[in-house]
Amino acid sequence: QKPMRKAYKELTPIIARLCKDFFSLLISKEDAMTLMSEISQYRNAGSNKSTLVSSVEGVDLKLLCDEYAAMKARKEVMDYDDIIWDCVSALQSDSALLKELQRQYRVIHVDDAQDVCYGAHIILNLMKGSSELVYFADQDSSSLPLEVDNVLLNFEKVYVDGKTFHLKEHY
Repeated sequence: QKPMRKAYKELTPIIARLCKDFFSLLISKEDAMTLMSEISQYRNAGSNKSTLVSSVEGVDLKLLCDEYAAMKARKEVMDYDDIIWDCVSALQSDSALLKELQRQYRVIHVDDAQDVCYGAHIILNLMKGSSELVYFADQDSSSLPLEVDNVLLNFEKVYVDGKTFHLKEHY
């Protein structure tokens, strides 16, 4: 059995340290937060990883992601994306767990679905089962990678028995 890892919300100091160690850069807290977002986008980018570059000058995003993952493994810590992808893995590998969770929900409501990461969309698709899945999304305000856009743009293909309704007014 794997040892329990600690989940950390605030990993920006570690990002700042990695930038100092690997790129000889002293970055601001804002840059560290930007890099955390870019790391998350990179991890959720699937096949589009090669198109992503950092907006922080002097940072190699792939190297930073690799070093960040290695550091988390050494320190036995996890971030939000790790929690999401561990959940995906558990639901995909444990059918009894998936069925038990599916049984508990008749309706799954997702507001601002355009802001839900790709891994969470996988979880929602797995959890759907016989439940009603209701997505509310504004495609024009999506700030996530292409995979999320593809889920929303191809909603009828991803959710074959799904229906799309378009609001004329934004409430």
